[in-house]
Amino acid sequence: MKKNEVNITGTRIKALLQKRNMKQKDLAEKIGTTVQTVSKWVNGHMTPDNYFLIRLSDFFQVSERYLLGELDEDSYLLKQWDDYSKNNPMIQERYLNDKKLYDYIEYLGFDLSELTDEESARLHDEITAFIEFKASGNPKIKDKRKQ
Repeated sequence: MKKNEVNITGTRIKALLQKRNMKQKDLAEKIGTTVQTVSKWVNGHMTPDNYFLIRLSDFFQVSERYLLGELDEDSYLLKQWDDYSKNNPMIQERYLNDKKLYDYIEYLGFDLSELTDEESARLHDEITAFIEFKASGNPKIKDKRKQ
């Protein structure tokens, strides 16, 4: 982010924290990240990835679009749409699969918190392609998506 750009997401997270009389440390604990990461969001050094954008939206009960600055005011109807998309089986399955992969990569000791959305999507696609390649030559690896 350039110095002269407005940090809308960070400003909104900060305002929501103040509104709830919370500290960055409290938010980090509630959504499962570090205080350093929350600080980077608030100070405009980093934007939350999709996984944490959803966590923030759920926690603060605002839409993702509001957090990203696409809306000046949070709209109840848009929040309902966001909730619907989260409850849509196809969208929800993709989110859960991405979260499982994200959690496993963190379990292996890698910090993905600074990846952009594009980098996260590319990593996901590369890992999926690798697993599909390995599964194609190994009958012991079952593809649950085809069951």
